[in-house]
Amino acid sequence: MRNFSTRRFALVLLIISAALIAAAPFLMPSGYAWLSNSISESGAQGVTGAWATRLGFLTLGLGVVFLATSTEMSWRTGARWLLGSYGFLMLCVAAFSTVSWDASVTGNATESLLHSIAAAAMGFAYGIGIFWVALTDRAASFGWRVFSLAVVASSIALPISAALFTPLGGLLQRIMFALAYIWFIVEARHPKADA
Repeated sequence: MRNFSTRRFALVLLIISAALIAAAPFLMPSGYAWLSNSISESGAQGVTGAWATRLGFLTLGLGVVFLATSTEMSWRTGARWLLGSYGFLMLCVAAFSTVSWDASVTGNATESLLHSIAAAAMGFAYGIGIFWVALTDRAASFGWRVFSLAVVASSIALPISAALFTPLGGLLQRIMFALAYIWFIVEARHPKADA
């Protein structure tokens, strides 16, 4: 147990999560369109194949919580709390699913509301947490700081764009998730302990 690394375990969870989220659209019933339907809708209540997205959310949340608590990471306390909150809220998103895009599938409106609240709060924790890391991590390169700030900007611009351009809403959300996976995986692979 002495060789156990929470950071490496988090990296494995993040890679599994990315694979599950990427595979989920292929498990969806007809009527689901990955260009327009959200990732959450691929994990919706009563949807065949929703387990992949829910498990993807679960492994993403756990992976980020493990990163936030890892002593190998150089994130400051505020960033740890914010990104740890993002991970916890992602677990809530996994636990509470949205209603299906298919009107013929009945769903629980309260569960869907809890999903939406957790997702909205998660977005704030994510954007502010990465911004905090970009500003305070003394070991980060200039290029990585710029990329981190671009990820923060995408966390604002892409959801707004997805709401305005609904035919491409699913694609825009997937771009945002891809940037998040890149950011967390690179952070997990290259801890910058500056003690």
